[in-house]
Amino acid sequence: MMVATNQRAKGCLISFLSVVVFTPAASGQETKSDQDIEKQVVIEPMVVTGRLYAEMGDAALPSMVLSGDELAHRRRGTIGETLDGLPGVHMDSFGAGASRPVIRGQTLPRIEILSDGANLFDAASVSPDHAVVTDPLLLDAIEIQRGPAAVRYGGSAVNGAINLIDGKIPRTLPEGGISGDAEMRLGTADEEQSGAGRVTTAIGPIAFHVEALTARAETTMCPAASAATS
Repeated sequence: MMVATNQRAKGCLISFLSVVVFTPAASGQETKSDQDIEKQVVIEPMVVTGRLYAEMGDAALPSMVLSGDELAHRRRGTIGETLDGLPGVHMDSFGAGASRPVIRGQTLPRIEILSDGANLFDAASVSPDHAVVTDPLLLDAIEIQRGPAAVRYGGSAVNGAINLIDGKIPRTLPEGGISGDAEMRLGTADEEQSGAGRVTTAIGPIAFHVEALTARAETTMCPAASAATS
């Protein structure tokens, strides 16, 4: 009985010593492999800077606004002729008096024509032989938005949008109780005679707006010498 007890004790002692002896060796191997992994995943630091979107008000956007003297000097008979020549914009001419704006190679219905931010539905949106009904003589400003950022105005504005701003709905009361302007346009090639006028007046807190437009043009003529050589 004593012999069996001693052998059992030796077995327990040997098994305990084996654990004590081999455990540090195994932990040493794991520590070495962890160091190798750390050496492999080390990445050099990279500095990244950025700004909040609210602080990017001065960022360049593919848009522009025509107003004041710049708009007055560019006015033509149609919206397409008025915007022709601007960066990324030209006109789709179907003949005299029927031209639609083209933005980056696309015209209606791939661009959107707006009136004070609302969609403008007319025959020009479905047929190229019709011009946009709004006359440039009655506009205060024209906003041109180029590129896909204009999709906020509708699904058709995949290439851009043109917002026509006029004064049909007075936004403020006129100073002195009344304000207005008038403009006339004459052309020699088609004997154009166009004129527009508008008046805004206020009675107390209520504003009234009246505008009128007249336009007359004949067939576009060209010199006889040019026609004979063409």
